[in-house]
Formats: sequence, C-alpha cells, structure tokens
Amino acid sequence: MIDKVLDLFERPLKNGYLLYERYQISHFIGKGSYGLAYQAMDEKTGKTVVVKQLRKRKNRSQKRLLEREAKILNSLNHPAIPELLNLFEEANRYYLIMEYMEGKNVEEIIFYERVKYDEKESFETLLEVLRVIRSLHENGIVHRDLRLPNILIQDKKVSVIDLGLAVWIHEKEPIPLEALPLEKRMYREISFKSDFYALGHFVLFLLYSNYQVHSSKKNSWEEELSIHENSKHIIRRMLKLDSSYENVDEIITDVEKHLKLI
Repeated sequence: MIDKVLDLFERPLKNGYLLYERYQISHFIGKGSYGLAYQAMDEKTGKTVVVKQLRKRKNRSQKRLLEREAKILNSLNHPAIPELLNLFEEANRYYLIMEYMEGKNVEEIIFYERVKYDEKESFETLLEVLRVIRSLHENGIVHRDLRLPNILIQDKKVSVIDLGLAVWIHEKEPIPLEALPLEKRMYREISFKSDFYALGHFVLFLLYSNYQVHSSKKNSWEEELSIHENSKHIIRRMLKLDSSYENVDEIITDVEKHLKLI
C-alpha cells in the first residue's frame, strides 16, 4: 500500500530536461515493473534513445535488476533487440540508456488501431517473434515478459523490447513463485517454456482481433475461433495444455510447416 502511494507522488522528468549533460528528454513513455521509461535525444549522436530510470522507492533494493538488464542487453547482438548504450548514476538515481526501436507495439495495433489479423497473418507474425526469441534462448536468456506492449511491429518487421524481467536460465528466482497467482507464475518461471506460454497467449490475441461475437455464451478459445486443427495443436502445446514444447526450434519447425498448409 505504501509503495502504491509513493508511486503517485513520483513525478517523471520534464520534457526538455537534459540528463547526464547529454540526453534531452522528449517525452515520458510510461512506468514498468521497476522503472520509468522516456524517449530522449542523444545530443552527442543525434539519435533517438530510450531512457529507463530506476524508481526512487526501488533505488537500492532493485538496482541489481537494472544492472542485470544492462548485462543481458550487452551480451546480445541482434537487430530486433535494443542495444545497450549507457548505464550511469546521476543525483542518486540510476539510469539505463538503450537503442530506440522503431515500430508500434501490438497492444496499440490491435486495441487502438483495430488492425485485424487472419489466421495466416497471426502465425506469420508469431514466427517472426519466435525467430527473435531463438536468439535469446541460444544465449541462455528467458525474456519472461512477452506481453503485447513489449513486441513492436514496423513494416512487418518485429522487435522485442523491455528485458527488465529477463534472466539467465540457470539463475535462481529471489521471489518465491509459489506466492504468485498461477497465470503470472506461468509467465515468470525461469524456463524457456514460460516464453512459449506467453507467446501462446500472444498468438491468441492476434487471432481474436478478427473474431466476431456470435453469442453471449462464454466458450473456450477452441470453440470460439474457427481455425485449423494444426493451429489449435500448436497453441495447446505452447500453453502446456498438451505435451509442451522443449525448445523454440520445435515450435518454429511446426509453425513453418503449418504456414504451408493455410
């Protein structure tokens, strides 16, 4: 309760504020799990960047999360994942600077722009995301936050952002997952399967963008969506309703085969 009250009084940096004598804040993007995000201009390079500012109330206890995110970003080299540009402390606040990725997030695309994805488009988009996630998994990294706002699309090219909750596969979770609701636990497990679970929901969101309600009766997604049986099979395995996938290459292979049939 105290944390929520403190959040209300935490004011973002003002537009035009010059951070580190280099990064001029353009506008506030929003609040994440432990940070405030801004779009800014790097006056040294002339490029647009993203600034993540650690919240005041978590400045000490979760500084390590910002440092871990920086290490993870620094270990990667992928055009669809932001590049780490800087990490510093100023006025007792910690900041992470990363590459700005072009595109609109899928939440905006579906819920605000009302873009509709048919079955083939949904699985083509899923395939592009899976190919990015393969790079993470090959480096032993689990994203753990593959929600719609963290997946960007620009001219059908996909980017994956916000690795604030990402971990290496052999790390131990400091917060007992048993304390979390089952749904959140499935997203947060330190397992590659947690990313598959999240992407199972991701493709369902895409498919539902094209869904027309025909009844007030509440049915399961399998009853409501008129999709190919192979589509259902892939999603069921991603959601751990059937035998779950063991690695991302298995899903990519199934999706590639499936796209030739639909």
